[in-house]
Amino acid sequence: MTSTRLLGLAASIFLALVSNAMAALSTAFTVSGGVTTPATYDQAALAALPSTTRTVTYLAGKRSVTSTFTGVLLTDILDRATVKTNPGIKSEILSRYVTATGSDGYKAVFSLGELLTDFGNAGVLVAYRQDGHDLGDAGFARLVVPGDTKGGRYVSNLVDINVASAIVTPLPGGFLVLASGLPGLLFLRRHAGG
Repeated sequence: MTSTRLLGLAASIFLALVSNAMAALSTAFTVSGGVTTPATYDQAALAALPSTTRTVTYLAGKRSVTSTFTGVLLTDILDRATVKTNPGIKSEILSRYVTATGSDGYKAVFSLGELLTDFGNAGVLVAYRQDGHDLGDAGFARLVVPGDTKGGRYVSNLVDINVASAIVTPLPGGFLVLASGLPGLLFLRRHAGG
């Protein structure tokens, strides 16, 4: 083997080891962001909440998977955290979204409207059991999205559920910017002359 190939092989092995270390099994997740009562859930705290069991079929790559998951409805967890809203703005809750993050940095986004029972009623679960067993290499908690055909939003090794607001702010010249969080506010301040 040439030294270039050896160096490439060594780099590949290093990246694989670093990637596996970063994707450690989750043991707790937080509920953060635009909520009144941020919280942390471990397996015992999650299992102490009222549970729901759903059988779902989804594509994992090109393979069809059917499994039965037990967990807590994501809406129940968000209700306990109390999503912050402005009651003076009609249906303002529909401008909120949820980002779920796994221990490897994998993320999935949901509009709050698709989750709420009086709008989309997606029935998303924060599952802690699959087919009667703990989740194993999927961590102690995993998102399960019954209405999704593909498993792309089934976030494993859940570490954070963050609630945020999409703010539409007019700028000079009639442009609209979708801003979220501090980076968006800094952008608006810079471009609005503030």
